[in-house]
Amino acid sequence: MFEKLNCVRLAVAAIAFGVISFAIHMLMVMVMGNAALYEATSQLWKPMGESWFAGALVINLLGGLLFVMAYSALHKCGCACKANVCTNCARCGAMLGFVFWLVVGLPGMLSTYWMLAIPSAIMAEWTVGGFLSMVAGGAAVGLLYKPKK
Repeated sequence: MFEKLNCVRLAVAAIAFGVISFAIHMLMVMVMGNAALYEATSQLWKPMGESWFAGALVINLLGGLLFVMAYSALHKCGCACKANVCTNCARCGAMLGFVFWLVVGLPGMLSTYWMLAIPSAIMAEWTVGGFLSMVAGGAAVGLLYKPKK
């Protein structure tokens, strides 16, 4: 399934996905203005020092790599972009991002909200940020990556 990976494009697409996801989440924190809520619930969070940001970026990059691998596998079997006859791979990548968010991201966020004392405003921020990052990251992957024929 992965025998004909385009390794350079795979790496570029994974990095793009990871950076887009990280940037959207950081922007959501600034736009939503929940800094006071994060501070009020500081006992739930690890300190946000340099190592936190580096770790968060690495996790997003690994998520990008996993997403590109899934996109490649689905592309090869014809489940994404109708295998090699794609006219709009950005749309296919965005749709796959939406499906991943719906099947993995949203249930994970809802279960976190159910089990931890997280304010609903922070949960809303995570939900919107997760949706935007998966759809935008998926679109970037669709534009940047195609397996070799």
